[in-house]
Amino acid sequence: MRAQTSRLESFLAELDTMSDAKLRQVLLLAGDLLAYAWTVQGVVNLVGGAALTVASKNSDENLDLGDDLESGATLRSVRELARAAAADPELVELLSDRSPGLPERVAEQAPEFWAKVRSALDRF
Repeated sequence: MRAQTSRLESFLAELDTMSDAKLRQVLLLAGDLLAYAWTVQGVVNLVGGAALTVASKNSDENLDLGDDLESGATLRSVRELARAAAADPELVELLSDRSPGLPERVAEQAPEFWAKVRSALDRF
């Protein structure tokens, strides 16, 4: 990440003289780097959540550790969505079918849950 970020920063000095084609390539590189950074951040959240689960001796009782931290927003949202889904057997069945078109099916068949998903994605 640092090497690619440094590479992007090296282009700053030539922005005014850069061709449109090269500028497009630099912007594509920046977009790819941003997408990769988001992926890394997501994996870190998942691994951190898994570690917290393992470290918790009393399951849900201790899983609220760090819930006041902004960095825990993604994990909090996932837990809230999981609890909401688990409370509805029909929704569990719907979510179990991970074939293409799942988001559309959930939006159509479980609009209240889909609104919660959209809200979580907007917060993230």
